[in-house]
Order: sequence, then structure tokens, then C-alpha cells
Amino acid sequence: MTKRTKDVVASIFLILFASAYFGFSFTIRITDQYGGSALVPRLCSGILVICALILLYRAILKKDAAPKCSEDAELENPPNYRSVILTLLLIGTYAFLLKIVGFILSTILYLISQIVLLMPQKDKKSVLKAFIASILVACLVYLLFVNVFYVTLPRGIFW
Repeated sequence: MTKRTKDVVASIFLILFASAYFGFSFTIRITDQYGGSALVPRLCSGILVICALILLYRAILKKDAAPKCSEDAELENPPNYRSVILTLLLIGTYAFLLKIVGFILSTILYLISQIVLLMPQKDKKSVLKAFIASILVACLVYLLFVNVFYVTLPRGIFW
């Protein structure tokens, strides 16, 4: 299967998915005149359609941008399923721990684990940067949601 065919199939799937997503956004109850809760899903579905249309345009109209995929190249570099499986396990663990230990601590633990998992080199300096970035991101997101959006996030057993 050529790259062009894969891109066409993927873009058609994304357009259908985004259209369904947009349609389901009309089931969301609107609480104010500016779109309320339905605004973000509608914007995301619109952006996804635009990206899918760009992919479709590049796949169909640009002949030089679609080289044939090599079956040998796929066999030489098999996909790393370990990272995918561990990421799914981390997401599941994060969702499980969210209500128990709270947003801040579970988010810090998740971000550190995810960053270290995807890190190409795992030296002390990089892990320390990941730790600091995780703490900063978790705290900033917490402050943003609690103080700006007025959303209550899980506090957990420590608060």
C-alpha cells in the first residue's frame, strides 16, 4: 500500500470522525450565549477537518509528495509497542489514582513517568528537568483550572 493510499484513507476516516464529533456536540446543553460547553468540541472538530483536508489535498494533488512505502523498511524498523503499552498503562493508572491522591500529585507522577518513558537518554540531569517541569505544569494547570475556569479538581486524601 502506498503512502498516498494510506493518507487518503486516514484523511477520509478523520473527516468522518470529526463530522460525527461535531454532530454529537449538538447534544451538549449550552449554558450561555457564547457556545458554552459545546464551543471547544466544535472548534476541535473544525480544526480536525481542516487538517484532514490538508492531508487529503497533499495526498491526492501532489504527486511527488507520496513516495511508495517500502515493506522492507517496515521490517527493518519494527514499531515499538512497549512504549505504547506502557503509555496506556500509565494513563489507566493516572485515571485510577486521580480521585485517590488528587490532581496535583497524580499529575506530577504521571508526567514524570511519561516524560522519562519517552526520553531518548535517561541521565540524571534530564530526569531532574522532567521532575521540575512536571511539578510546574501540574501546579500551573491546577491554578488555571481552579482560579480562572472555576473548575473543581480532585483533591485526594492529602488535602
